[in-house]
Amino acid sequence: MKIHVKNLVKKTVALSLIVGGTFSLGLSEASAANFNRTHCSLKKSVNSGVLCAVKPSITDPRISDNDPNRSGLGFGLHAIGLPDSGAAMPEVHIHFTGSFGKPVQNKEFASEQFLTEAMEAGKLVIQLAYDNASSVNLNTCNGAGAYVDNCAGDAREEKLTGKDTSPLIKTRYFDGIDFRINKLVSYLKKTRVIPYSYDFSWDKVSLSGHSQGGGMVHYIAKRRTVQRGCMIAGGYDLADKVGFSRYDMADWITKRGMATPKRKLTSVLHTADKFYDKFVMVNDYLGLYLLDNVYTSSRRWMTNIKGERITDGHGAAIGAVQLKDLRMEACFN
Repeated sequence: MKIHVKNLVKKTVALSLIVGGTFSLGLSEASAANFNRTHCSLKKSVNSGVLCAVKPSITDPRISDNDPNRSGLGFGLHAIGLPDSGAAMPEVHIHFTGSFGKPVQNKEFASEQFLTEAMEAGKLVIQLAYDNASSVNLNTCNGAGAYVDNCAGDAREEKLTGKDTSPLIKTRYFDGIDFRINKLVSYLKKTRVIPYSYDFSWDKVSLSGHSQGGGMVHYIAKRRTVQRGCMIAGGYDLADKVGFSRYDMADWITKRGMATPKRKLTSVLHTADKFYDKFVMVNDYLGLYLLDNVYTSSRRWMTNIKGERITDGHGAAIGAVQLKDLRMEACFN
């Protein structure tokens, strides 16, 4: 398999969002500052803007702040990145964490490197805390789950909508991605961080996700129309063992139809990722290599935002400082 790596070309990123398709609205710097000071469980100023952690239950008391099944894994606080974008209302970008992770860990923004990059690109970025307390591939659809027809598709549908579509997971309706993102946007409107006239819809936003989060990006792009979907070390789900399939991947991936044009999907990979071959297979199936939409690195020496060495290719795809240009080109340019 030939690896296609795009030339990294810096482009000017538009910072305005057309609300309702008719006019652009300004983001009030005073309102944003008040939001940071009053409503953040944790806040941090960075070069490209301000990071703010929001408790999910403050947006609606029916929403869980942590896994209701008390696993201690996943969920947690939402992380919001408010860019230094002047008067323009930034384009909204949603990022999904991988399995078991939290947007905020030990009073730190776990994906600070990526959130900073998104704000540098002019995005108002939302790292949504969602039901990632179990892994679709490592837990749910492995073992006995492999004998449940359309295991991965039903599990991701339940995570997205909160509807009871899978016998193997227990995502409450109020913890479905759809409900949580709409309530968070309503809260941001209420606190006047974004214009009250802004109405959320998937076709207005761009997405990214790491690992299981990359799978959510792929699944949402399959089911909904989005502006762009960037899969970072993700996008693959296990095939179940029910019936016959020509491909070693989940039924939902090979099912006909794609709401978002494939040309709007991109992939970020590192060759040292232990799941690299699986991601290559999905990207090849989607035709992303032919579209020149796969961004691959084989870099050996990599560090995170704290200067600590990263040797794991899976984590490097999202966290290595040295891969910033690769992610910027894939996810934002």
